[in-house]
Amino acid sequence: MKNFIAILGPFARRLLGASVCLFVVSAGHCAFAAELIKNGSFDDPGCTSGKAAGCKYWVFKGNSAVNDDSHSGKLGASVGGLGSGTGSIRQTVALNEGRYTFSFWYIPRQKVAGKTPAIAKIAGRIVFATMLGSEQPDTHWSKAEVVVYISEKDEGERQVEFFADNAPDYSGPLFDIDDVSLTR
Repeated sequence: MKNFIAILGPFARRLLGASVCLFVVSAGHCAFAAELIKNGSFDDPGCTSGKAAGCKYWVFKGNSAVNDDSHSGKLGASVGGLGSGTGSIRQTVALNEGRYTFSFWYIPRQKVAGKTPAIAKIAGRIVFATMLGSEQPDTHWSKAEVVVYISEKDEGERQVEFFADNAPDYSGPLFDIDDVSLTR
C-alpha cells in the first residue's frame, strides 16, 4: 500500500485524503476545526451597543456590555467598567476530551493610571491572565491564542468566561474583547 500511495503523486494523495475525510464526515467526524463559540464577533442580531441584554449566546454580568469598538465587524464587548465596575462575560459550550485552540482579540479601554487584571477561563481553569496598562494613543488590539487540553473529567457543558477585576490600585477594570474563537 505504501508503494501504491507513493506512485500516486501529490495530487492523487490529496484527492485520496479528501475522499477519506468525506467518508469520515459521513460518519460524523472529521479533522477540520469546528468552531464552538457562537457569535464570537458580537455582531449577531440582538446585540446592541451599550446593552448587555439581548446578545444571543453571551451572558453579561456587572459592568459588561456590547460596544461599538470592535477589532473587526461592527461590534465588540467591554469587560468591566470604570471605577469599581467589575464585570464578566461568559458563554456555555459543549466540550469533549481533547485539544482545543482558544483565541480572542483584546485591548485596554481605560484612560487612567494603573492596570486592569484581564482574565479568561475555560471549564473553570485560567487560560489567560495579564495586567493591562492604561490605553494610550498608540494602543492597538492584541491577539491572545492558547492551546487548551480538556480532560475526561472536564467534559460536558462548560463555561468560556472573561473577567475584569479590581486592580490593587483600584484604577478601574475595563478591557474590550472581540473575535472570540474556540476550535477543536
